[in-house]
Amino acid sequence: MIYFKNSGELVTARAVVSEVLQFQIDNRDELRRLVRKYGREICLVNPDVDTWVKLPKYCVLLRLRAPRKLKTPFRINKRGYGISAAWITVDNISRLVVK
Repeated sequence: MIYFKNSGELVTARAVVSEVLQFQIDNRDELRRLVRKYGREICLVNPDVDTWVKLPKYCVLLRLRAPRKLKTPFRINKRGYGISAAWITVDNISRLVVK
């Protein structure tokens, strides 16, 4: 399960992770292949990899299913995970829920 929130706001949505794709990118040709295959699906803004300043070293894509808006949004406490953490992994979301 993956939960979504905007910075400084409540958790408002969730979805089920149905597949995780991981890629190591060793050169521009591999990157071009990934962009051709997945760029549209992930709504890549600039698919022209030759204009990219830096070549990424890896890529992680998550396929989601059953997305839904939560009826009751909730607040989480990220203490111990870093205030600026863009994403965190926990075995149970209830460990982070502020009551």
